[in-house]
Amino acid sequence: MKLPSRSLRSLSPRKTQTHSGSHAANTMSRPSFLPSSARALPWAAAGLLALSAAQAQPTSSWRVATAESSAATTLWCGLAPLQVEPVGPGLSLTFGGKTQMVMPAISASGARYTGPEGSDTEFWSKGDLATLTWDGQTPPTCAPAGAVVTPFRASGNEPFWAAEYDGWTLTVSQPGGKSQPLPAEIAERGAEQTVITTGPGAEAFRLTVRDGVCQDTMSGMPHPQTVRLEHAGTTWQGCGGDPGRLFQGVEWQILSIDGQPLPADGPVPTIYFGTDGRLNGFAGCNRFMGGYSLSGEGLTSSQLASTRMACIGAGDALETRILGHLEQLQGFEAPAAGTLTLRTGQGTLGARLASGHNQPQR
Repeated sequence: MKLPSRSLRSLSPRKTQTHSGSHAANTMSRPSFLPSSARALPWAAAGLLALSAAQAQPTSSWRVATAESSAATTLWCGLAPLQVEPVGPGLSLTFGGKTQMVMPAISASGARYTGPEGSDTEFWSKGDLATLTWDGQTPPTCAPAGAVVTPFRASGNEPFWAAEYDGWTLTVSQPGGKSQPLPAEIAERGAEQTVITTGPGAEAFRLTVRDGVCQDTMSGMPHPQTVRLEHAGTTWQGCGGDPGRLFQGVEWQILSIDGQPLPADGPVPTIYFGTDGRLNGFAGCNRFMGGYSLSGEGLTSSQLASTRMACIGAGDALETRILGHLEQLQGFEAPAAGTLTLRTGQGTLGARLASGHNQPQR
């Protein structure tokens, strides 16, 4: 993010924490649905057309935008839709209300496409998943509706259980039990759900994953998918997926403080959470920036700072309240599609997705 030339003022002396959901850790190992060379384009175009009918419409309540095109495949980079359409040897990418052309580039694996010289745009597909860099920003891993983004983790309570899937093996853990990685594969893959199994028979584990906000009953942490684990006639329920996919990579407009709506004729504060553990936004008069950490205990901020433009009147009071809340950030909720509630030591900040899932201004 390019900052104004003004000096910055520190808002919090707390030590920066490392964001636990590393974007780079995502493993993508299934067969690529995009070409690795121009000669594969006819096959790729046919594959994209076949996928588009099943994937163009989201099935999850946490995805709120629809990107429609008869020739394009829709992937979901967290909350934000990405349209991928083959055009000649390259691809047309539409994201955040903008369209860019990318062309094939050299890669050691998967299918990699880059924008023109000097561009910071890159699209790199491996299996069903893809990483996107858009004008220098990196949203969450892009995936079809209903897909499992690896490494995938799920858990449930009463009794507690946990499962991890890395694209090759499924590891199930329970207190007092022995956890062992078992060879696993995707037995069912569609826009409605993904089913992962360790084999045939009643003794095999079967993990069914569906899109939809799921709140952990112990920690209260929201997750983007609901999970059902079956084994030997027993069924367990739980939540799965990276919670960051519910709020990262899109711009949010802050519309209420402690449940009270902000004046309709006043400035509209915003906040953006990057996948790199950095946040930034507009507090009503100045821009702010800092770090954040997402863990099993909640969502916290660190080392907040802002520009130092002089503020008067209502803008100054609004900014003071917002920054005060963000300094004491504790967690988040996703109560409805396209909405976000930030829980803080002072109360709550209510937000909704900015129009067009815009990237932050730089």
